[in-house]
Amino acid sequence: MRRIALLAALVALGVSCPLPAAAQVTTPDLSREESALRVFLDCATWRCREDRFRQEITWVNWVREPQDAQVYVLLTGQSAGSGGFQYAFDFEGQGPLEGLEDRYLFTSSGTDVEEEVVAGLTQTIGLGLVRFAARAGFTDMLAVTGVERDLPSTEELEEEQEEDPWNYWVFSLRGNADLEREDRETQDEFRFSASANRTTDMWKIDLGGSFNLSRREVEFDDGDSFVDERDDWDARTLVVRSLDSHWSTGLRAQAGSSTRFNRDFGFDLAPAIEWNYFPWQESTRRRLVALYTLGIEYREYEEITVFEKLSELLWRHQFDLQFRQQESWGSANFGVEARQYLQHSDEYQVQLTGNVNYRLIRGLGLDLRANYEIIHDQRYLSGAGLTPEEILTRRRALATGSRLSFEVGISYRFGSIFNNIVNARFPALGGGGGGRF
Repeated sequence: MRRIALLAALVALGVSCPLPAAAQVTTPDLSREESALRVFLDCATWRCREDRFRQEITWVNWVREPQDAQVYVLLTGQSAGSGGFQYAFDFEGQGPLEGLEDRYLFTSSGTDVEEEVVAGLTQTIGLGLVRFAARAGFTDMLAVTGVERDLPSTEELEEEQEEDPWNYWVFSLRGNADLEREDRETQDEFRFSASANRTTDMWKIDLGGSFNLSRREVEFDDGDSFVDERDDWDARTLVVRSLDSHWSTGLRAQAGSSTRFNRDFGFDLAPAIEWNYFPWQESTRRRLVALYTLGIEYREYEEITVFEKLSELLWRHQFDLQFRQQESWGSANFGVEARQYLQHSDEYQVQLTGNVNYRLIRGLGLDLRANYEIIHDQRYLSGAGLTPEEILTRRRALATGSRLSFEVGISYRFGSIFNNIVNARFPALGGGGGGRF
């Protein structure tokens, strides 16, 4: 996929002959502030190493505000079927380059180390900027150099995919042990997880499970001690079938236990239907998704519930509506989730979430986050009540009718518009003198 992205970028320049995969764009020693393409990078995903981009792509002028840029670059991403990540670069011309747009994809493998991912991102964004630099008249700053290997043909790439011995299946195993000791407190936690997934254009299959074992012991001043032991596990399956560019259908199954939710054993089984207003090819940039599920829940409780139940089988349906937009002005995410038991129509839960990052004016940004839940479906609550220790350690969930959280933030940056220099000295102090006093 990396080599395809390189080839697409070179073809966009109108290059008629094939170039090596390791081709790199270099520049003579010129003043970027006076004679270079002005670029603003808006990173909305992880592993966005802006310092690396500035260090290696030295033939553009990186600016601090989008209003000062001739090219606005939005970097978004989503999980890929290989266990890796698919990154999307959206290039938008501004000012004299307005109307000029490009999109390039880079897909990492699940076995890639961070250096391989960052190198691929750097190479992709560099080649994506070449067309804009040429259109803006900075061709005297560009030269294509470097040779490693020839680019593969389309037939060779298709043949390589057809010979996949794993048939698109990717497996992952992970184990962790966390041990902590103090004079009067000990805490041990062991975690193990496994997953297998297969992703194609038509199918998405996710299988996974995890097991967590934890023990915490605290000794009080009077010599008494409190012990909190938990052994939670879960197993899950998701099968999705794509119907067209907007519709898909699927089945979700899950089983497990949870001390906090008074669940000795339980399983869920629910088919679902999903619709996206926008084509799924644009999902890294924008999406408006409606999802409906209808299924059963079976529960076996550790302690008798407030409804005097030790086990029960319930029917429940759920509706989700999610909106996400990523643009040069910022980003917006909104969601509505509503679920209800069919046998008990007065038992339901509604959750509203929202997150907006908005650039008000040059250098001034506003960040709003909110979450509100109406909770009337806590059938799992223990009828025996909770001890103070269980409440303080969050061993058992408390009864509640609602949950609200709200966050507001504002930021303002001013000064030089240029953002080209990288200085990596004293990284342990974070560059801001953040030591202890």
